[in-house]
Amino acid sequence: AWVSMREDELAANAMGVDVVRTKLLAFIIGAMFSGFAGGFYASYVSFIEPGSFAFDISVTVLAMVILGGTGNITGVILGAFIVRVIDLVVLERLKQLINGVTESVFFSGIQNPALVQFVQSIADATAYKVMLFGLILVIMMKVRPQGLIPAETAAQKRKA
Repeated sequence: AWVSMREDELAANAMGVDVVRTKLLAFIIGAMFSGFAGGFYASYVSFIEPGSFAFDISVTVLAMVILGGTGNITGVILGAFIVRVIDLVVLERLKQLINGVTESVFFSGIQNPALVQFVQSIADATAYKVMLFGLILVIMMKVRPQGLIPAETAAQKRKA
């Protein structure tokens, strides 16, 4: 029922799938697993507060899933790998490059250390991580909504 709803909700409804009940069941199962994971996480760290769950983590995980392709484990793993490489390697190298350029070009004649620190904070590429991942989300949803590795549809499975 979930696959048929993902492919075509109207056709699933016409074939007798109770769409509202199936969506509620999916929501309940997702909430149940989230509750279990939260309980395990709370017992692991011994203390939980709202600050433990930052917005940028949600955006990063969503970018991983959308980039790789929903409904496909291989695609999600590929999306997670690409996003982590961008996060850990590319953004750090970009930060070093921007800092090197700004120090050699812009800061050679500036004597005010507060102004130098302000410009360096603006040029920090890692501070724009959430914006970059949001941009990835928008581009992927506009250009290729099925992700880099799309899920195999039922029609493709029947042909094989």
